[in-house]
Amino acid sequence: MVFLQGLAWLLLCQSVGELAARGPDLRLPGPVLGMLLLFVPVSVGVIVHLGLVAPYGLRLAAVLLLSTLVGVAVTALLLRRLL
Repeated sequence: MVFLQGLAWLLLCQSVGELAARGPDLRLPGPVLGMLLLFVPVSVGVIVHLGLVAPYGLRLAAVLLLSTLVGVAVTALLLRRLL
């Protein structure tokens, strides 16, 4: 049931993003706006629980940086191999 609620939130944010992108002349696609809407509650949650997150700040930053670099490297290698 929790999975369906999460999926519903994702679809709701994407739909709201689509509607927001169609209104004014924005250069961002609807799914990108929906993801921005989805990140707002996450940011608020981090700020609310900053006392719990702060001691691990450097470790979290290192893990985020490393995982991003690994993801980019794997994508580049896969693209090179497929081409």
